[in-house]
Amino acid sequence: MIRKFATVIFLIWSFTTATFPQALSLDKTQVTLKLKNRPLREAISQIYKQTQIQFVYKDALIANETVTCDCENVTLRTALYELFKNIDVNYQFVNDHQIVLVKARPAQTTKIKGFVLNTENDEPLPFAHVFLNGTKFGTRANDEGYFELENVPLGSHTIQVDYLGTKSQKLPILTRSNVDLVKIHWKWTLVEDN
Repeated sequence: MIRKFATVIFLIWSFTTATFPQALSLDKTQVTLKLKNRPLREAISQIYKQTQIQFVYKDALIANETVTCDCENVTLRTALYELFKNIDVNYQFVNDHQIVLVKARPAQTTKIKGFVLNTENDEPLPFAHVFLNGTKFGTRANDEGYFELENVPLGSHTIQVDYLGTKSQKLPILTRSNVDLVKIHWKWTLVEDN
């Protein structure tokens, strides 16, 4: 009886380990992709050959998508980011063995509101220039130091503030909600003439 039970357990274990690959980690599984303007379908095939992860998608979703990726022995997370960063398709892990591809949603945005204030006395700094480094988003604070930046993509940014006759100041910010309120305390550092 014990022998039959052990045999059944062994057969079940053999079946499950042979049928399903080991759980993969996004940050531990390494892949290599060398693609230049190739169909996304080809990238998916290469990832499957290296990891046994199955991709679930509608053919029409990826039919015209081409990708470029020069990744050698990078994490699966990095490879997926590189593949999908410039196309209109998003991916989502269903479990350790499947990824579902879906049409990308429009980028989520937020509004950043805030005040530019003097560090020494908390008085507003009127008409300071406020913008996000590396983007088209910028504005000028009003006479009370208040500013608004609209339609800012969610994520990490650096706010830069310029005020006449002083050095620029930068503040890292992570936008996460519909409206982010920021107080920028300005420390006076005069620009020296050369």
